[in-house]
Amino acid sequence: MIRWLVALLLMSLALSSYSLATSEAQAAATVPAIHYVTGSPVIFATHSELMGYGFSWGPSDGTFGAIPAAGTSYTFYGTGGSMPSRACTGTPNVKEGAFMFTGTLDHVTGSNGCTKLFGPGDGPAGWVFDKDYAGGGQVIRFDGGGKSGWLMPFHGEVWWQNPNTPDHKCNVAGGSGSKVNCFY
Repeated sequence: MIRWLVALLLMSLALSSYSLATSEAQAAATVPAIHYVTGSPVIFATHSELMGYGFSWGPSDGTFGAIPAAGTSYTFYGTGGSMPSRACTGTPNVKEGAFMFTGTLDHVTGSNGCTKLFGPGDGPAGWVFDKDYAGGGQVIRFDGGGKSGWLMPFHGEVWWQNPNTPDHKCNVAGGSGSKVNCFY
């Protein structure tokens, strides 16, 4: 009985090894070549330019999305904050939210009047996952089942008070002494 089980186990391992080797060979045969070009860094937008479009800061939060527009233009999406100004006719004085920018792949050239797309608390009624912060930017094209469009994932934060520190903030790792709002 034990010899039969050992034989069955060895045969299973041999078959799975063959299947794995075949799958790896097939995957290697279908990997496309990747081509890229390197160059000097280009300043995409200065703080002064963003202020001229009505923003106090942004884009940030690590994600920035781009959708091709006419010619070499793009519509960009990222997190930022607006300020009261003539350039900000949309939603001035917003502490933070997701906004739209325009330009080329080399440079931001404007905005949509700094109109907030969404921000803290704009989640569905009854949801509190974005009570204190909501940021987005990356856009992903989808097309299937007769539907197509763009999806913008975002993350939301609920901040909590740290009872172990006098200012109720959380320490940033690495020993820098920096502190941030504690969030989920």
